Amino acid sequence: MSISKSPWQRVVRRLERAVAAPVTGRERPWATRLGAAASELAEALRAHLRDSEEPGGPFFEVDLTRPSFVRQVDHLRRELTDLLALASHLQEDGRSAAQAFTFSDGPGPLGAAGIPDFGRLRCQAQQLLRSIERLQEEETSLVLESVTTDIGVGD
Repeated sequence: MSISKSPWQRVVRRLERAVAAPVTGRERPWATRLGAAASELAEALRAHLRDSEEPGGPFFEVDLTRPSFVRQVDHLRRELTDLLALASHLQEDGRSAAQAFTFSDGPGPLGAAGIPDFGRLRCQAQQLLRSIERLQEEETSLVLESVTTDIGVGD
């Protein structure tokens, strides 16, 4: 199993669409979509991390009797944990930005925080997407390397 299976494609595409949408004049809906997409991605990362520790999970075909593969799997699990933290942070930032553009009769939600930096939010989301892509490539490469090593090329 690879991280690029259809549930991943769907949540990654949703975040890509949210990031690519125009912001100006649509700050609240943009930030709301960004936060929702980041939330969905965080849940997918959480499930993938959980599955990575189960028999039959993403690293099922990796030869975990080889220390180099064990180290690579451990590295990928740490990377998944880091990406989960980034997605959760982006989710919260998106929600806060949307709240800043929600009007009410009471005191404004901005306070001393000021106007959200939508450029920074977009950059964070783009970096997260690049990191997800890199993780997908690393996972695929590890599984292929393990299977190729196990089968033996040219045997």
